[in-house]
Amino acid sequence: MVEPSSREDHSHETGSQCLGTQHFRLAILPHAGDWVAGDVYPSALRFNTPLRALQVSSLAGDLPPREGFLTIDDPQVILSAIKQAETGPGLVVRLYNPTPQSRTIRLRSHFELNGVERVTLEEVTIENLQSLDAHTVEIELESRQILTLKLDLKHA
Repeated sequence: MVEPSSREDHSHETGSQCLGTQHFRLAILPHAGDWVAGDVYPSALRFNTPLRALQVSSLAGDLPPREGFLTIDDPQVILSAIKQAETGPGLVVRLYNPTPQSRTIRLRSHFELNGVERVTLEEVTIENLQSLDAHTVEIELESRQILTLKLDLKHA
């Protein structure tokens, strides 16, 4: 017998029982090694959030044809959120490391960094981080760690 996931009765809540037709997409990803070596987690995220192409008109500017707003040099570390800071100027960036190993990453911003802080969820500064250069900071994430950073960007 399968145990229910909840012992509470939610039948009075409309839609709580997922009634109706359900559609699923499944994928099989053959890979060598364990799920980390096989890039299974990043592949699953790409599968569940497919790329959407949009056509726009040509715009004036001096950006290169290909440039990332933020880049992380390790595909195993996941960027899960970017938002405007609640406490002063800047962006709050949330990263996480789902792997069982510590990972040292380089986070690079297209814009110059005035400063990078490790912050709490309430955006209270824990520590200031040193940048490697005007655009890059190196960060160590422990196994299964969630990390919140506040980036103070120099705008052009």
